[in-house]
Amino acid sequence: MREACFLFWAICLVACASDPNPDALRRLRSGEVKVLGHAGNGTRSLHPANGISGILCTLANGADGVEVDVRLTLDDTLVLYHDSELGSASHCEGTVESSLWTDIRHCEHRALMADDTLLTLQRLINYTSLKGRVLSLDVKFQGQPDQLARERMVAAIAHALEQRTNGENLIESQDRAFLTLCARKGIRAKRLLYTGLADEAAEGLRLDSIDGVSIEMGLVKVENMSLWRNEGVYVMLWGATTRQRNTEALNLLPDAIQSDRPRHLCGLKDN
Repeated sequence: MREACFLFWAICLVACASDPNPDALRRLRSGEVKVLGHAGNGTRSLHPANGISGILCTLANGADGVEVDVRLTLDDTLVLYHDSELGSASHCEGTVESSLWTDIRHCEHRALMADDTLLTLQRLINYTSLKGRVLSLDVKFQGQPDQLARERMVAAIAHALEQRTNGENLIESQDRAFLTLCARKGIRAKRLLYTGLADEAAEGLRLDSIDGVSIEMGLVKVENMSLWRNEGVYVMLWGATTRQRNTEALNLLPDAIQSDRPRHLCGLKDN
């Protein structure tokens, strides 16, 4: 009985999901709105977040690219991992920042599908599936970064992205000084401020050499998007956890959507 009720609820949820407006669909199908898998294939996927199995699945399903979280080891290796503690989502202990890459390279993610080990950004970039796709790096620091931490991170990202000659790069961070440093060092990427402010001023972003914002879709209204669009601010939305939320995000007409259901958006793009 419980299974039958759940199936009925799931069918109703899909059936009641509204369709995207025609302009949103046009922008999606023309490539003006990019579809990115959040943390690879979405945090609600059976694949591990930031694991290669989910990333390759998303790209194979036709997404424009992926968003991944990056942290820096003691020996300046960029590792794809979200949480501050390794024990929260992998079978290892400690932190990425306090570890050498050789000590954690065999750590496996905790997941229902695929025994993925931790992945370096360098290895991800070498996959042919990523060529020509969008790669968004959500840069994570352990606590509030000082200038040395920023400089180490910038140097590591610059070195990694030098090897990537085909595809668009985005860098997301809550730290404005870090994004400004990325610009000064000439890193080839759009710089996005990870913000909770729907009225983030375009003038302030330009003064800090920041190209746009990465923001939870529930915080944004149509008037915010119109203002940012008129000011030339690049907008990436996240928080699209369901098909309905995908549609709501798409109707806001952003430049990119980080989706936990990327396959649904890819299906809308191809139909």
